[in-house]
Amino acid sequence: MKLLTLNAHSWQETDNVSCLRHVSEAIRLEQPDVIALQEINQQQDGPKAAEDRLKASGFVSAGDAIGENNWALCLAEAAPGYHWSWLFAHIGYRTWAEGVAVLSRLPILEVRGAYLSSPDLPKDSW
Repeated sequence: MKLLTLNAHSWQETDNVSCLRHVSEAIRLEQPDVIALQEINQQQDGPKAAEDRLKASGFVSAGDAIGENNWALCLAEAAPGYHWSWLFAHIGYRTWAEGVAVLSRLPILEVRGAYLSSPDLPKDSW
């Protein structure tokens, strides 16, 4: 089994499109079975992704709404062949709904999230 982990720092770079392209190219070359990603951002109050787009990308819902600029969604479209899910973690930089994502070549049968810190902390808490 080949694994890839990455702190994506998504949508925080000077050339975000290039970063996404480099990561998707590395995925195509290395063909990891499972990809675990952190700092996967989407616009906090942005438009939500269309259901048909999510389905076509291999998305499996964990209950959190997926924005049309969710970085994992964009990556799944740029490097097809994966099933994926995303979980919200906190608000980053007062702008981003930031979370974690997992992409898998095998179907994702169930997604459950659990907070290791108190779920009562404010959403903008680090």
